Amino acid sequence: MTFIIQNFGPNLARLRIEKGVSQTQLAEDLGIGKQSVSDYEKQKSYPTFANLDKIAEYFDATPTQLFGTSKE
Repeated sequence: MTFIIQNFGPNLARLRIEKGVSQTQLAEDLGIGKQSVSDYEKQKSYPTFANLDKIAEYFDATPTQLFGTSKE
């Protein structure tokens, strides 16, 4: 299961960049700290289920988009 969670940071960064929002803007829109967004993208920490839900909703993202690989 760890290999799946390791895809989260790069996928979050890609989704954020594709949407054209900064880490600061994303953090404000989600009501979380900017450092949290940075840590998620750098894989220093992972979101709570509540924040994961906010992120999925914000990007209208499927689990595959959040945790999948580029091959999926």
